[in-house]
Amino acid sequence: MRHLLLVVLLVLLPGVVFAQGAPKAQAEAFLGAVQRGQIEPAYARLFQGSNIPANQAQSMAQATQGTLAPLGRVLGYDLVREESFGSSLVRLVYLLKSERHITVWQFYFYRPTNRWFIAEVNLSDKFQDLGSKK
Repeated sequence: MRHLLLVVLLVLLPGVVFAQGAPKAQAEAFLGAVQRGQIEPAYARLFQGSNIPANQAQSMAQATQGTLAPLGRVLGYDLVREESFGSSLVRLVYLLKSERHITVWQFYFYRPTNRWFIAEVNLSDKFQDLGSKK
């Protein structure tokens, strides 16, 4: 029985570890933190391992707080679009739902070798940003 449990863990564990680094998991962890009001730590975690400087994360967090504050409490988020551009670039588009309005979030994740990291994140209230880029 112990051997069976060990085999099951060895088979399932790599999938769990991989999912934590997948673009969708990273974006949804970020949006969940934003929903909880943890905007600065959310940006810091999202930008870890990317080429985006820490001071840019802080300025983006401040801008995001300023944008979201008048919209009321964040209620949740929906994935609208997932696009792959070759095997190394993914674009995810989410709606962040607040009490008074929604915002459109675009995440671009890049994978040069074996690890995905954020290359660009954009926040907008423009609905045309929901469209396909292909």
